[in-house]
Amino acid sequence: MIYVYVDIDIDIDIDIDIDYLVELEYLEMFNDINLFSIIYNSLIMQSFMEYIYGPLTEDYCIYFYFLSVFGFILLSFTAIVALIVGLKKGKGFEYYLKVAMVCIGYGIFYFQNRLLYHMCAGDMIK
Repeated sequence: MIYVYVDIDIDIDIDIDIDYLVELEYLEMFNDINLFSIIYNSLIMQSFMEYIYGPLTEDYCIYFYFLSVFGFILLSFTAIVALIVGLKKGKGFEYYLKVAMVCIGYGIFYFQNRLLYHMCAGDMIK
């Protein structure tokens, strides 16, 4: 602790606790930071989170439609080309099993995006 003594003509002693003043200044600064943090989190971050995770407009439903069409084209193309190659080159059971696994993956991709498109479009209709 630092004490300051001031002598004026009347002999007035003034005790100023510098540590206490520094502590008050720190608390005021902390309150300002805390207030800024509250405002920042409630206004800016909330709108940012709403923008990132909030609901989308109906324009974004078309994304699932295009992915669904793309998945069906991949599924059809893979199945037709694999069947043609398999028949021309006389491939065995193992080849057709691998092709079936790939086609199942594309089929799931197609079905998932078709389902998501209809869920999105159905939600927007209501």
